[in-house]
Amino acid sequence: MSKTFGRGWILIMLALILGPASARAATSGDLDFRSVDVESWKQYNQAFEFDKSNAAAEEKAQAWRRLAKEVPKFAKSAEKRAAAWDRYAALLKEGKDAKERLLRTRDNDWAKLEQLLSLQVIPESDKARWSAQFVRTYWKAPGIEPSMAKALAPHMPRGPMQRALQTMGRRAPLGGLCPRGGRSEGRPGVSHDPGDTVVEWVQIPGGKFSMGSGSGDEAPVHTVSVKAFQMARTLVTNKQYRACVYARACTAPDSSGDTFNGDDQPVIGVDWNQAKAFSEWVGGRLPSESEWEYAARSAGKNDRYPWGDSVATCDRAVIDHGGNGCGRGSTWPVCSKAAGNTDQGLCDMAGNAWEWVQDWYHSTYEGAPTDGSAWESAVGSNRVFRGGSWYRDGTLARSSHRDYDVPGVRRAGISFRPVR
Repeated sequence: MSKTFGRGWILIMLALILGPASARAATSGDLDFRSVDVESWKQYNQAFEFDKSNAAAEEKAQAWRRLAKEVPKFAKSAEKRAAAWDRYAALLKEGKDAKERLLRTRDNDWAKLEQLLSLQVIPESDKARWSAQFVRTYWKAPGIEPSMAKALAPHMPRGPMQRALQTMGRRAPLGGLCPRGGRSEGRPGVSHDPGDTVVEWVQIPGGKFSMGSGSGDEAPVHTVSVKAFQMARTLVTNKQYRACVYARACTAPDSSGDTFNGDDQPVIGVDWNQAKAFSEWVGGRLPSESEWEYAARSAGKNDRYPWGDSVATCDRAVIDHGGNGCGRGSTWPVCSKAAGNTDQGLCDMAGNAWEWVQDWYHSTYEGAPTDGSAWESAVGSNRVFRGGSWYRDGTLARSSHRDYDVPGVRRAGISFRPVR
């Protein structure tokens, strides 16, 4: 879409703003610079560059509307561009809503089928028939999770589909089908109690801070009082999350490939409900949006990033800088960028993976809680996540930046960390 704004478009804008003679002068190298509003062009260039970034469609629409408001001579073209991004965002939302409905249907069907497959009184012929129906229905969309494939494969007839399920099932966490609170067969001494999932809690002192930046959905800036709490030092890792799956307190995440599966890399491909379930399993909860921002600002400092106001680079955060994931094309092990830690020692509050928080998304902070609690009154269907990610640029890793999606979405860049 950004190809619309080429050299020809710029010449047209010159003609509209400076008049035909000045436009001709611009092309002939005889421009009178006294008639040029440089600051207006700098604002336009900023919107143009942002348009080419990996920012969400809604953010790009907001940037063009801000340009239209602040620089009236660009208003017509900027509003047109904003409207185009609005249409694109609406199409994305329509697709996300449809996927969310299908995911709920699949998960509800699986909850029943999984129980039926475990009952000895059910004839194998019925198990095979139901398994085949489930695979045919959900294979293409929204897909079969590794833990499902592992349970389904024994009941499928020999052939390509069974082999495909067996291959997929090998990516499921070991012991993923253990009874709740039990031990995995062949793994003596492996307990699945919450105490075995070692979460390093960091004490965050209470205080007041100015939340937001005053721009877009980060406005208005407002004072929030936050009570003292504890936050996990790191994003939840694959190793930690697997322990919850072993215990049957969590469902398996979506697989994103071997480059994301290291024990100490953040778990990704988890939706909001999965993040909430793990947090409760370890005796915590998801942070409120204000708690998260307060912690990311090193207990409420008026800084853009956890380390201060210096722009985000790969020295301090795992972002899209010199390539996705700082050139690795994936997440990094948690706490790989110690220079980006908060004053209290929290790792990866900027970059590596987005972090689900408790709140429903609202497009402004008008009416937001000021006591540090989560905003639980829903005006739409989206939950908030914060912090930037390995495939996003540093501008989205700011402590005040907000993003959102439906609670059932699972992305290769969203993780979480609990508080208590």
